[in-house]
This record gives sequence, C-alpha cells and structure tokens, in this order.
Amino acid sequence: MDLKIIFGQLDQMKKPAVIQQHTAMALSWPSAKIAAYYLLVNVILYQQVSGPVQLRADVIPKRPDPSDPSLDEAGKKMIEYLAWVHDQFFSDHPYIPPSLTGGVDAPKPTE
Repeated sequence: MDLKIIFGQLDQMKKPAVIQQHTAMALSWPSAKIAAYYLLVNVILYQQVSGPVQLRADVIPKRPDPSDPSLDEAGKKMIEYLAWVHDQFFSDHPYIPPSLTGGVDAPKPTE
C-alpha cells in the first residue's frame, strides 16, 4: 500500500469555502520517508533565514493527548512521541540540542 497525497486549491470566493482537488500522487513508503525528510530540511533552512513560519491557530493540528485513558501502554508511548513531534513543529520553544545552542538547553515547551 502506498501513501496517496491529494493536492487542491482553496476557493474562498464560494460560501462556504471549498477545496478544488486537482492532482493526486501515490508515493511508496520509502519515497514518502525521503520526501518528509527533505520537506523538513527545507522548512528548517527557510526558518533559519526568514524566521519562524507563522501559522494561524485554527490550522494547527490538535496536539496528541498521551493521557487518554483508552490508550494501552504501547499506544501511550506512540502518542507521547507524536506529542513531542507536534511540539517540535508548533510550539514556541522546540527542543534544540545543547550542542547547537552554545551548550544551553532550549526552554521546554509548555502544554
């Protein structure tokens, strides 16, 4: 099974706004992993030059909740990791290794 990505364009002239889908691509999982890496690298490089990419609060995905009582132990560990990934993308203070900050840990994100 591949990862299917569907591209579209938001049309805000229509009420309610709609997304006009126009292109779909299927990526093998190895290709998706490489693509995700290069997307992340390019976002990091862009932000280094231009500052943080600003997002409206209403488009940021909800942070996964590791305290969900329906999770088993394996699920909780996965959700904790996904919450950490969410923090790296969307918090004001993502973790930056001390070796890159002059030996000082970046502030830990708040929930």
